[in-house]
Amino acid sequence: MFFLAILFFLLCALSVIIYVHIGLKRSDLAFILTLYVVLLWPTYLNVKIGSLPNIGLDRIFVLLFLFTMLAKKFSGWKGYLKSADFPLALYALFGFWMILVGLLSPFSKVAATYAVVNWFFFGPFLAVSVISIFNGANGAHRLLLHLYIISLIVNILGLLEVFSGEPLFAELSALLGVNREGLVEGFYRDGRARVISVFSSPLVYAQFLLVTLCLSLMRYVESSGPFKLLAALNILLSYILLLKTGSRAGLAISLLLPIIFLYIKLWRINFALPLLKFGLFCLMSLLSLSVYWLYVTYISDARNLETLMAYGYVSTSEASSLARVLQWDLGLEAFKERPFLGYGEGQAGEAIISTIVLDNYYLTRLLSGGVLGLILFLMPILILVRYGFVALTNGEKRAIYPLSAVACLLIFYFILSINRLDTLLFVLFGVLVLYWNSVKVKSIKGGGA
Repeated sequence: MFFLAILFFLLCALSVIIYVHIGLKRSDLAFILTLYVVLLWPTYLNVKIGSLPNIGLDRIFVLLFLFTMLAKKFSGWKGYLKSADFPLALYALFGFWMILVGLLSPFSKVAATYAVVNWFFFGPFLAVSVISIFNGANGAHRLLLHLYIISLIVNILGLLEVFSGEPLFAELSALLGVNREGLVEGFYRDGRARVISVFSSPLVYAQFLLVTLCLSLMRYVESSGPFKLLAALNILLSYILLLKTGSRAGLAISLLLPIIFLYIKLWRINFALPLLKFGLFCLMSLLSLSVYWLYVTYISDARNLETLMAYGYVSTSEASSLARVLQWDLGLEAFKERPFLGYGEGQAGEAIISTIVLDNYYLTRLLSGGVLGLILFLMPILILVRYGFVALTNGEKRAIYPLSAVACLLIFYFILSINRLDTLLFVLFGVLVLYWNSVKVKSIKGGGA
């Protein structure tokens, strides 16, 4: 089993190096296979076959992918900081930093690098597609087409696994000596069963679906004939799988994609910009106040979470909310201990481990990287968003789809990490955007008169 894992990893690394050197134009097949392997690595090695302990081969492989790509892209350091591909380097630095945090962590290397597999796993592909579009690079359309094809393949596999209730390659896993009961895991929240399908975590799978849903919508708008029908099928599959994963947050965001599109389009209109900024400020203020309210109200209960669960005083949904509060509290304590460098979470991090099973608050994982980790996480996002709005201003209509994918992930991570607040936030968000849209229409009519 160990030999198979190493062999598979070496083959993946070799395919990446070959792709980097031969280029996209010479072999599209190598590129498709490379990204397909990258996307499926956590499942068919971590879940079904097994992988090395601690950091895990999936993180190492993503880092190798970025490292080889960056080494080929930047042959010299001249003009490096001004390069449009600089966000890719920041993603790589963020990954390297979180790996370093894991190595220096006193409690658990896996837990300290947990944040890497979320944003960092999809970030490079979003960054490549976004930067290619914003700079008008050759092959950008082909790149997004390949991501779309990959999403369609993954969605078909996911649909088969979810409705069958077991992995597609269960017999192979049993032959390799893997415990069959550990391959399909039922996770219940509010009475809805979550079946682990193509990805090792339903929430990670939901993030993948959100990103590729935006790309599928772009393919639907630009395609015709049977290709348009295929894109529509992929969109339908994405919604079905979002429902089956049990991710209420992901499903809510996907249904609000039209509003997100409107929001991004309005952002580049001068008279709407102050209103949009004010609305964003209100939402962030509401988010901060809600975090503080949860902290003050439930911190005493959260610290006794294991006792409450043992005696059946809290339900699974309540335990999930309390786990988030406790993680936030412990994350703040860890941040105070090592504010700049992070270096793991110290003693506070040990208590977080038991709560991750119930729920994972993404901000807590980022706090483990200190100020430096937060900067490396946020800078690429801000740079990509800036490129996106510049491209929209210059008439690049396709830029709205990758921007929407970034927005979906940000909403998923930060706003919907707070239980029972998502409905209120979305109602406010929707009403404000619809109001701004009506203001835009009236102003256009008034100007024409």
